[in-house]
Amino acid sequence: MHDRQTTLTDERIARLRAILDGRLAGLRLAGSFLDARIQVADVIAGVARRIALDELAERGDPGLTALLRPYVDERSVWGDARTGARLGQHPDAVISG
Repeated sequence: MHDRQTTLTDERIARLRAILDGRLAGLRLAGSFLDARIQVADVIAGVARRIALDELAERGDPGLTALLRPYVDERSVWGDARTGARLGQHPDAVISG
């Protein structure tokens, strides 16, 4: 289930299916106004984004960051090493430069 949006076109979904080589069981698009699960997911994603942005701006709340950490992919790439470390970035995912 995913929120219906213009950026996730049929062509992109087909590319994802090809890239994932059968690991995408299915994808159903629905308007957030029709499905409460999407509304809840949108709220949670917005909160997670705010926590990450605050951390990037060095205004992060340690308690909130700790709550977010288990849900952040350790291979995520962050704008700086400090933020990546606080959000649980795997050391191999750090881009040096």
